[in-house]
Amino acid sequence: MAVCLCFIGRASAQWVVSDPGNLAQGIINTTKQIVETAGTKANTLNGFLETQKIFQQGKAYYDALKAVHDVVKGGVKVKKSKKKYKVTWKKKSKKYQTIISYRYGKGKWKKKTIKKNTAATIKKGKKRLQIRLRCKIKKQSKWIYSSYTKTFSFRP
Repeated sequence: MAVCLCFIGRASAQWVVSDPGNLAQGIINTTKQIVETAGTKANTLNGFLETQKIFQQGKAYYDALKAVHDVVKGGVKVKKSKKKYKVTWKKKSKKYQTIISYRYGKGKWKKKTIKKNTAATIKKGKKRLQIRLRCKIKKQSKWIYSSYTKTFSFRP
């Protein structure tokens, strides 16, 4: 052991060097990065929430349109009597309004909007009668019209 001690040189320690300005600047930069990251996350979350809102509106619009389409497409009957035609249909909900357009020959289309009932009567004329059925529903203060239109044609 004595031999080992002979070969060891003089030991000296280093002083700790600290730069308070650099340390403060590092803390400030880290804080700015954390704030930027939080802002980016908030913007991303807001973007996702906006996308979800748009999707929900589109889904509500599609559901309403499909329901209105089903009302018009299903179960429409037209009964003919001597003086009039009676048009009846099935209605799943009272929210929908049915629009009946009719004309004699090649005249102008006349419209009737039926709010509550599921029947309408139209007087018989001397010319061929055409009847069109369409539905509408009010969703978020906008009227949504069915794309499906059922047309009937009758000779006098």
